[in-house]
Amino acid sequence: MKHLGTMLWIVLLAGSLGCVVAGFSGARSFHTQTVAQLRASPAAKAPAAVRPREFTRQLIGAHSLVTDDDDAPPVDDVVVKRFGDWAPPVVQASVVHPRLALIVTDCGHALPLDTKFAALNVPLTLAVDPEGGDSAEFVRALGERRVLMTISNPIFANPSDHALELLAARYATVHAEGALSPLSGSIDGTQARRVVASLPGSSIVVDGMAEGTATVYRYARGRGLPSVTRDVVIDSRDEPRYIEFMLKQAAGLALRTGVAVAVARSRPATLEAIQAALPMFERDGIEIVPVDALAARTITQR
Repeated sequence: MKHLGTMLWIVLLAGSLGCVVAGFSGARSFHTQTVAQLRASPAAKAPAAVRPREFTRQLIGAHSLVTDDDDAPPVDDVVVKRFGDWAPPVVQASVVHPRLALIVTDCGHALPLDTKFAALNVPLTLAVDPEGGDSAEFVRALGERRVLMTISNPIFANPSDHALELLAARYATVHAEGALSPLSGSIDGTQARRVVASLPGSSIVVDGMAEGTATVYRYARGRGLPSVTRDVVIDSRDEPRYIEFMLKQAAGLALRTGVAVAVARSRPATLEAIQAALPMFERDGIEIVPVDALAARTITQR
């Protein structure tokens, strides 16, 4: 009986050892198979390089310069169709000497800013608002440099004898060599005729193309005055990227037809944009000229 118990314990011990050995062997086999499967798996592919999507900036639409504003930029109001014969009416095959007149209007309201425009190393055309509080001091600081005088919408709306006398006095006060008519609003033909007739015979007239019509230009040419129509208002939105884009449109027009007239307002963002655009004009061979250089051209063509 004693030997039977001993044999039972020996069998149990042997069985336990066998289970341990079998479990160890199975684990090694599973490990070996797993490693082999992992080694046989294809290597993970590197992510494809991200390529930026190219698109052309537009004034309106999903890719517009002003994406945070619900209102579309007023493109139709700031780029007008040319009228008259002061500039080539069609796209030319090549342009030898492209010229661009940059007119800065609303001068006379902020003397420190206005003088920075005047100090730029390009012959900008400065248009002074005679009703501006700093207009007289600004003109004195310019010395012999001539300016245009802006003519406001109220004068075109009601050019009474008194209003025209006041206009003539202000014209003399700022030593104006010409006039810039409104960029927007309405221009009555009969009233515009009276205003243009009151200007000195040597005046250079820039039609601001209110409502996209060249009413003032037609009367000025009828008087034989050197005159042009504006092409682009570059800062209808006081936003640097918008102004930069519109400056490029003005440059492109000069490159296509030989001449262009762009009007801007005396604003900090406009000053910054013009300064930044000067290397572009130089690179493309575009000369910045006073507006009278383009207006005089119409006289010699006739």
